[in-house]
Amino acid sequence: MKKNNLLSLTVCLLFCFNSFSFDKSTKKLNKALYEFFLNLELTKRNNEILGIYDYIPNLKSRKKIETIVFDACLNGSFREKVLFNYQNNILSKIEYRIKRSDVDDYINFNYKLSYIEEKLSGVYIKNRLLYKFNYNSLGSLKEVKYFLKNNIVKVYNIKYDYERSKIKFSLDVIKNLNVYFDINKSKDFLIWDKNHNLKKFSFDIFSYEDIEYSNLNDIKSIKYSTISDKNKLFTWSYIKFDERKNWTQRESKEYRVNRIINYK
Repeated sequence: MKKNNLLSLTVCLLFCFNSFSFDKSTKKLNKALYEFFLNLELTKRNNEILGIYDYIPNLKSRKKIETIVFDACLNGSFREKVLFNYQNNILSKIEYRIKRSDVDDYINFNYKLSYIEEKLSGVYIKNRLLYKFNYNSLGSLKEVKYFLKNNIVKVYNIKYDYERSKIKFSLDVIKNLNVYFDINKSKDFLIWDKNHNLKKFSFDIFSYEDIEYSNLNDIKSIKYSTISDKNKLFTWSYIKFDERKNWTQRESKEYRVNRIINYK
């Protein structure tokens, strides 16, 4: 009887451990996908640089964050400022401002993020739904809907290949509730490493590979390709850090970034 009880307890503990590990892994993958689409959105607003930049903060401290101020400049041709607002250490608002060389004033884009059970459910711009995130029964992100104007919706369907640490996308384009463009054999994909960081991806016209991270888990270098360029190397040099080892200044050639992190 004691052996049976011990066996039952062992099985129960293994089940609980595996469930915990799976949930933890799922949260990390979901987070990587959230950040990918948010970085993609902010890069579109930039309109001055090629590729997808890592705007969304990757922080090492468990101390609660109130706001993060992101201030960047590229060779004097543009200036961008981003304010990240947090509630209970969860990103809730993004205020993106850019001043291009051909305009006198900043152009503003304000985003609000909504959550259901700690999972990102929607991103709004000027109270209009821009992104909707849907999940499967296990809590993994299964599709991302991107709402454009003129009643057009892009639906990114997500398929996981856990053995290869790979995510494949297929794309449906819907207009007035009718699917008029369907790509089931899309070449878009993401590959993650053991820390659930992106190490390679191909999305739209951009292809990134050999993404390397520092020992503080910050992006150090990337090789990227576009239609006109192949395997160009992009690197970040981290200049300053705060006492919690979060960077406050970094540079890449003529692209300089400063951050102010306000803790609670």
